[in-house]
Amino acid sequence: MPICDLEFIKEITPGSYTFPMNVIELFLKENPERIQKLKVAISNSNWEETYAIAHKIKPGVLMLGFPHDSSDALLSILRNTKEEKHLEEVKGLFKTFSKDIDAIYKDLAHSLSLMKKGV
Repeated sequence: MPICDLEFIKEITPGSYTFPMNVIELFLKENPERIQKLKVAISNSNWEETYAIAHKIKPGVLMLGFPHDSSDALLSILRNTKEEKHLEEVKGLFKTFSKDIDAIYKDLAHSLSLMKKGV
């Protein structure tokens, strides 16, 4: 069973796999490093950088249908760091956001492979 729900991205580009494939490829290429940088920014309590990095990650997370606990955690990180409130919760939110990230990467890579085959 897939982890990510790709229905949203498929709905905004009906009949075309090109855009969804490009989004997945870009996400898989850029976000492992971004997520590592996010982890470092959070551990350093650099909330401005945390917000900036999380903001770059957000579109892919939402378009690629991440599980709700992960996407909700990322949105809370954004809200908390922007408002500079509940900052003590950010580390726990990051753990929630990133706990299944390796499985999500594998799921997206598998979906990408199927799309390339035209499935």
